[in-house]
Amino acid sequence: MNRLVTFGCSHTEGVELDNPEKECWPAQLASALKIPLVNHGLGGASNRLIQYSVVGFEFNKDDIVIILWTYPDRYHFFNNEEVFSDYIRINIWTDNEINKFWFKNLSSDNNENFSNRTIVNQVNLFLQNKGILTYNLVVKSELNYYFDITDCNIIDLNFESNFLKKYPKANDGWHMGKKGHLELSRAIHRVIINKNIKQSI
Repeated sequence: MNRLVTFGCSHTEGVELDNPEKECWPAQLASALKIPLVNHGLGGASNRLIQYSVVGFEFNKDDIVIILWTYPDRYHFFNNEEVFSDYIRINIWTDNEINKFWFKNLSSDNNENFSNRTIVNQVNLFLQNKGILTYNLVVKSELNYYFDITDCNIIDLNFESNFLKKYPKANDGWHMGKKGHLELSRAIHRVIINKNIKQSI
């Protein structure tokens, strides 16, 4: 049976919605497609965590995968295979000594760009080799450089401008609210339907 399998950060999980399991864009898209949902969105996720989640997931051959790739200045270091219970997370919004040291001494735009491009490249090749239909989009349009290496399905919707900033916010005043999630699900649905129609002609 077809499933919708989604990966991403808090924008995919539906953080700060009243009812994220039903109101997040993956849930509303799965409902429109009339297929079950497996949502691997996780607040604070880095693209490396998304990569780790994809590689460790058991896909069905008919799954439809959508990945909302996140911001490049996030990092995860895994201490063991229990990725969701034992890892070090580095990001720009947490004020601690590890984060300060990392961004002062070890981080650079060039490293971020190359690392995230290779992550996205590996994940798409991995899924292509499995024959899994995969769609990609990014949280900011300027991150489209993620897709410079591999030929992959891109959903170019300008998430930040056309959805995150356009519609009322969720409970924390920063994440996207219910209306934005609904409109994003509708926009993605239109893209998927149009691509399938063109491919069948």
